[in-house]
Amino acid sequence: MRLKLALSLNLRRQIFLAVCDDLPLRDRLASHLQQDLRHPRRDPRYAYRENADLTYPRLVGLKLGLESPNPVVQIAQWLSFNPLPRSGKRRLPLPAFQFLGIEHLTRQPAMVQRQFLAHLQDIERSLPVLDCSLLFWMPRPWFRMLPQSAPEFWRCRTAIFEFMGDPRPLAAAPDIAPVEASPDRPKPISDASSDTGPDEPPTPSPTQSRHPQIYGLKKQPSKTTAPAATAAEKVAIAQTQPTTTQSISLLSVKPVALKERQPNASGTTEALREEREVADTATDAPRGKLLEIERLEPQDETATPASAATAPSKDAVLTPAQPMVQEALPTPADPAAQIEQLRQYIRRLHEQNAPAAVIAEAYRVLGDRFRDRTERGEATLDTLEDGIYAYEQVLIWLPEASPLWADVLNDLGNLHWMVSRHRSQPDAAINQLSQAVEAYEIGLTRLDEAEQPQTAAMLQNNLGAAYADLARYETPIEYLKRSVQAYQQVLTYRSAETDPARYASTQNNLGATLWTLAQHEQPRHHLTGAIAAYTEALNNCTPEADPSGYGMIQNNLGTALWNLAQYEQPERWLNQAIAAYKIALTYRTPGLSLLAHAATQNNLGTAFWHLANQEPSGDNRLCYWQQAIAAYDAAVASVAQLEKRSGAPSLSFDIYASYANLGLAHYQLATDSQLLVPINDCTQHLETALRHHVTALSGWQSKPNLRQTAVNHIIKTVRALYRQGGLDGQNRALSIVPAELIPELLPRL
Repeated sequence: MRLKLALSLNLRRQIFLAVCDDLPLRDRLASHLQQDLRHPRRDPRYAYRENADLTYPRLVGLKLGLESPNPVVQIAQWLSFNPLPRSGKRRLPLPAFQFLGIEHLTRQPAMVQRQFLAHLQDIERSLPVLDCSLLFWMPRPWFRMLPQSAPEFWRCRTAIFEFMGDPRPLAAAPDIAPVEASPDRPKPISDASSDTGPDEPPTPSPTQSRHPQIYGLKKQPSKTTAPAATAAEKVAIAQTQPTTTQSISLLSVKPVALKERQPNASGTTEALREEREVADTATDAPRGKLLEIERLEPQDETATPASAATAPSKDAVLTPAQPMVQEALPTPADPAAQIEQLRQYIRRLHEQNAPAAVIAEAYRVLGDRFRDRTERGEATLDTLEDGIYAYEQVLIWLPEASPLWADVLNDLGNLHWMVSRHRSQPDAAINQLSQAVEAYEIGLTRLDEAEQPQTAAMLQNNLGAAYADLARYETPIEYLKRSVQAYQQVLTYRSAETDPARYASTQNNLGATLWTLAQHEQPRHHLTGAIAAYTEALNNCTPEADPSGYGMIQNNLGTALWNLAQYEQPERWLNQAIAAYKIALTYRTPGLSLLAHAATQNNLGTAFWHLANQEPSGDNRLCYWQQAIAAYDAAVASVAQLEKRSGAPSLSFDIYASYANLGLAHYQLATDSQLLVPINDCTQHLETALRHHVTALSGWQSKPNLRQTAVNHIIKTVRALYRQGGLDGQNRALSIVPAELIPELLPRL
């Protein structure tokens, strides 16, 4: 309303700035302004207009020309085609002009962007000739540039109007519609309302966390190994040597407050950069009756040092020979003080009108500093957004011939990808992932793939991970297929002979994406592809060099084999799955990782559970049930150790589903007449089963469907104890059940 009022006053020579990151909201507001100000209101200044053209607008909307972004020239052109109507000897006042489309400049070369800023600087001198008011709609990144990049234009502004809304990707970004619900989670085991038999146990699932663990710049060009694995699939974000590029476009992002870093004492960043890449995979679990999801251990990738040509080019590095750049500045020990010092340093560069390459390098050092903070575990939303802002500034100031384009775009995409993990709302996560995809795809256009195959592989790998994340929110088949294509493209650059470690990692990522795709379509076909990819990864990953990674891939292979057994040849594939899980457990020991050990033991228990259901022989079935119980017991015991060490651990599977499955296995041992289990042992198995179901119930109180499942299992187990021990058996059973549950159970007994 205030903006409408300001425009309706028909003041002349005013410059209004409207700031809005939500492009659909911006378009609606601009349209409403033109509609509301279509005709002049009753005003003494319009009294002479008895015969004037009443359709002549009071507010004209113009889309900024991207080839020559000169607002004054565009206004003159519009007036030449739409001359002011006359009333007698007098002309009407000029209409006001609003400019839209400034955000599209972020996709134009830096030279075009600087031309636009220069034209803004000249507007003040043109206002007396134009004798009209101007309204510029712009996103916050451009708005925040104005004080430093167009100071004369900034000083002559009249008013600023800010409109809050969700930042949206630009029109050229992938066509991704926001969704309203959270991504689907694996389906729980089904309710058991009858007394015909137990439900199936939870499913093992090869899911990996996509939250990246970033590795910093190394001072020596030697091979390094990633830090030890945690409970999530490791993601090493790619950052390789700079490559020669041709053209670039920038990305629209949510702006953040500028925080800057002081360069090191030499004023250069000549250290060779270790390649870092997103080694991530799909995270959806099977859609069935089974529950367990595993977030697999990270796979360590040995970083390959870049070639001797990795140092930034001379025109993009701060050196003492360049004017207006300090040769050496003391570097504070405190990281926050370093950033503050660099902020002051960049301000001085702007004040001194330093060369664009110098400013670009300063912003790149700033972005790297924020990235380094994430390496130290400080991946807060503010840190990530500050890094995004710094890298965006690099792209604005970076010379066209600089070899750093692909490298900076990769880092920018990685930070967008990481921000997506902080977004709880699906549409906000989609927005960030879309911008990550855009950065990676533009980066691929800025390099010669034949000359820079490793950089191309890095960007394709990261692109595959971003597409896999997008598949969690919408159109999963489409995005998973794109992810598969990206990983397959990576394999055209990486061979088992030249880079076996990264080749194996890419095959693992491809296998996990194919596994997830199999949950949506053509399960046999995609599962067969996943098994082939995992097998190829294992053929090029030695347990001596990478025991945790080798165990992770064996676990993934076991899961794919288990999944395929649900469609064909169950005994064959289940036995192979069990063999893979057992090999995985030799490398996923409690001493190395209790989380990984617990998850694989849980998977092994599930595989034995299904194999027991396929076995006609009572003796073999008894053996399989016992091994299922042993595996589930090991999983539960590992989680109990974790709880003693650090409280409630963040598990990749539902431990209460493990208790429920353990209870079902004991129930089967007690109720299967072909197993010939002694009656006293049967009673013990039933009481043990009941305790496990009570534990599952305690953990599912906030989940109505699962709670009802646990109650049904409890009722079945109490009935079985009654059949074996009469009222005494039932009384012993009810003594195990929580007292508050008995009123709910008695009517059903």
